[in-house]
Amino acid sequence: MRKSTLIGAVIITALWLVTAISLYSYNHGSPSDKSHWNQRWENAEASAHFFNTLKRYDTLPFNQHYFAISRPCVDLVNPCTVTDNPSIPGSAVLPSPRINNEAIYISFPPGSMVVAYGVIKMASLVSGIPISWEMLQWVNMLFWIISIILIYFAISTITRTSKHSEIISFLSVIPMLFAVEPMHSHQLSMWAHQTFQIFAAAAFLIVAMGINRRTVIALGIISALACWIEWTAYLMCIALFVVVLIHDFKLKSGYKNTIIYTLIAISGGLTLLWYYSFMVGLGPYFNELSSRASIRGMEKTYIGWSEWWLSVYQAYGPWLISSILLAFASLFIKKSNSFSKDQYIKISVLIAIICFMLIENIAMFEHAATYTFDRIKIGFLITFLIALSAMRIEKIGKIAFLLIAIICVITSVYSISQYIDFYPRYWR
Repeated sequence: MRKSTLIGAVIITALWLVTAISLYSYNHGSPSDKSHWNQRWENAEASAHFFNTLKRYDTLPFNQHYFAISRPCVDLVNPCTVTDNPSIPGSAVLPSPRINNEAIYISFPPGSMVVAYGVIKMASLVSGIPISWEMLQWVNMLFWIISIILIYFAISTITRTSKHSEIISFLSVIPMLFAVEPMHSHQLSMWAHQTFQIFAAAAFLIVAMGINRRTVIALGIISALACWIEWTAYLMCIALFVVVLIHDFKLKSGYKNTIIYTLIAISGGLTLLWYYSFMVGLGPYFNELSSRASIRGMEKTYIGWSEWWLSVYQAYGPWLISSILLAFASLFIKKSNSFSKDQYIKISVLIAIICFMLIENIAMFEHAATYTFDRIKIGFLITFLIALSAMRIEKIGKIAFLLIAIICVITSVYSISQYIDFYPRYWR
């Protein structure tokens, strides 16, 4: 790895730290009086639900929670338990006979809570500071920079043959730092999607490194673990399966890599099924999950496509528009010969994988419009579109990167002004 690549990573980390501290300071205050069109904009109950689950892990014996997600609860002091309330179809809450019929939440796998708890507990043991709401906030922001750095290295890996590799990689990840949605989702709210960002970014880095026996095993392990984090992982697994399958087909050397990836990746889904079979039974689990999915789907009268598009615009609007226009304009310029056909294919494959993953935002229409963090993965698409555009127009020279830099600066300033305009001061 080049020294300049590491320097770029350090600069990105420094920018993140300044941004994180600024956001942390800004949001020590009461919510603003300015109402947001989306009444669930804050998604504060998601963070409270997440933190309450961590408190259960920390205060109760293992055989009283088995790492299950607690029912929705906003009590930040005492873990909530309910043993006598009947289940409401579509609430994603079921009684678990394994823990005295206490209600557990089955709408998402528990992996994100387990990962976050491991990080927070380790920090608590090292620092001697009890687990707190603020620690969860900083862990969320830690996941933010990890995902950014992984994507930075992925783009650096693809563009390593160019002397402008670091510039391309640096400019490409700016939207993951300064768009409204990452500043929002990695600061105020916390749910499985922020944790999934790390696993998705790690998978993209491995794809950028190239498909071989070792990377296929690594992809399989990451995919299996991601299946315990968030449902988008299953779309990612399908896309990665197709990528490995096509690679094996083109090499005409058998399908060992495809078989290895499939067996490892599918173990994630199978073990999750075993877990819920153990906790609540597969019949009640699938019935409740299907009811929940129908509630979050497209056939909703109180949310239309206009609200959906508005939610996307307020999350990434100027970045998405800029990246699409930049990519479109780059098609009319003869692409740079600093990159091989394989390098262009790699980044195009990553864009295709991300587009396939974004099907979830349409299928779970209501969820994507209501919960802002469900849209955070759009940042991956924007980042790789900028990277592809920069690769294609590299031959123009410094003026090409100056143009992209100006776009990034203007769009960052606009996004920060958006953030300040309608972001509620929340934490205290």
